[in-house]
This record gives sequence, structure tokens and C-alpha cells, in this order.
Amino acid sequence: MLKPPGEDPLPSPWAVKDIGRSLKGGQIIESNDWTFYGGGNDIWNTDDQFRFAYQKITGDFSFSVKVDSLKNTHPYAKAGIMVRKNLNKNSAHGIINVFPSGTTEYGYREKNGQVMKAKSGPKLDSSNQNLKVEKIKEYVYFYVNDKNEWVKIGELNINNWGKSIYIGLATLSHDNSQLTTVTYNNIHLSNQHGN
Repeated sequence: MLKPPGEDPLPSPWAVKDIGRSLKGGQIIESNDWTFYGGGNDIWNTDDQFRFAYQKITGDFSFSVKVDSLKNTHPYAKAGIMVRKNLNKNSAHGIINVFPSGTTEYGYREKNGQVMKAKSGPKLDSSNQNLKVEKIKEYVYFYVNDKNEWVKIGELNINNWGKSIYIGLATLSHDNSQLTTVTYNNIHLSNQHGN
């Protein structure tokens, strides 16, 4: 798919951006199902290219989502939750994502422009791919739900990121000549200190 079937506005205070000159994406927003169409070559190495739906928030938060479906445009197409220091393509970040195979991964770039590192998580059944990210003080924790239990895959110290960070959904086709399709539901973001 080269063009998204829609570009519905996201509910406030959500915003969306194609990071790193990613192929122009879109989204269809229904009450509990958000379907994103995202391009991008990768979220990897020293810079990223993908579609990011986000909020900028301060304070602690918990954000969970179910990845309902992910179109297999490439074995490393990604759908998941990302925290980001800024919206530049080389920003420091942390992501917990699922691949089309159901395998999960925690990836992170501790400082802007650094080479990203990653750690594999468990493989999830396609009908039950739930992800969660929590920020508590200067740490962000990354979880997958494996057999009805939240399993921590990674943690990231963001003490030097500044007062506010970006949290949201990252969608990546891993092939910037086409868009993947990801449907997210059960989207829950609670922010303990207001925006």
C-alpha cells in the first residue's frame, strides 16, 4: 500500500508525525480501534524512520495497548509503544514492540545519535499481544503480557531527558516503499501528574 485509506484526526491531545522522512502514513480512528498506516525503513542503528502517534507528557504514567493485527510487509515490521526524548530521527528512545511473527523486542537508544541496542522478549500468541510501558520517576519500564502475566523486558534511565517526554505508538513497515497496517486497541494511558 502506497497511500493510506484515511487520515482521521486523533483525539486531543494526541498528535501524529512521520519521523525521518518516512513514507506519508495515515490512520482510521474508531472508538476502541486505532488503525495506523506507517512506512519507514527501520527503527534501528543511529536514526529512525516510522510513523509515531504521540503525546508529550510530564510526570509518571502507565500506557498499555493491545496490538490486534500487524500486516507482514517485512519480518522486522514493528508495532509497539515508544518513549522518545524528541521528535528528531536520531532521538534517544525506548520501544517495546511486536514483529509479524509474534516475537517481541525491547530496543533503546540511551542518547541522541547513539547506536541502538535491543533485547528479545517472548513470542506472543497473535490473539493476545499486549504491551505496557510505565514511567516511575527517572525510570521507564517496558513489559509484555505473557500467559496473563506482565513480564518486564527492559528498563531505561531517562534522568537526562528533561522534564517532559513523548509517549506513543510506533508503526513501521521496514520497507519505505510501502505502508504496513497495524490495528491497536485497548489503548489506556494514565498520567499521574497531568499534562
